[in-house]
Amino acid sequence: MAEGRNVGSVSAGGRNDTKKKRGLGWLWALLGLLLLAALAFLLIRNAGDDDPEGVGLSGQECPEYAGKEGKDETVEVASDAEPFFGCEVAIVGPVERVLSPDAFLVATEGGDPIVVVRSEDAEGVEVEEGTGYGVEGTIEEQLRIDDLGDVDTAGLEEFEGQPYLSAVATEESDS
Repeated sequence: MAEGRNVGSVSAGGRNDTKKKRGLGWLWALLGLLLLAALAFLLIRNAGDDDPEGVGLSGQECPEYAGKEGKDETVEVASDAEPFFGCEVAIVGPVERVLSPDAFLVATEGGDPIVVVRSEDAEGVEVEEGTGYGVEGTIEEQLRIDDLGDVDTAGLEEFEGQPYLSAVATEESDS
């Protein structure tokens, strides 16, 4: 008789272990679903996040204020363009010299002028020397004339290899 009880208790114990394992299956499934939901949330949240105010096209961090509406970044860009490589910026200043219909220099206070090259699809007005303009665009690391496409590159040879502003919009300004 004692032997029968032992066998019966082992058998019953085995069933209880099976029930416990099945009972935790729903917990693992729920945990898996939560992980998938969190991953989907992160992917959706970051999808299409190509905000130029965060990380520039070059992959580097842009200054927090880069490209902000109404922010004039002329002094910062003229003093050190490197933090702005690949970032959208807005500069304001008088045109120091017109190089071609698509390229000009914007004068800066106490610094080197900023080379501006209007992209092929740029909006804006024709510029004149001495007149102030607001210019929006992306700071590019090096001017490569061969990479400019159908842009009129007359006068740009002396600026080859230097940082420049690839302008998408130009408008007359009070400065």
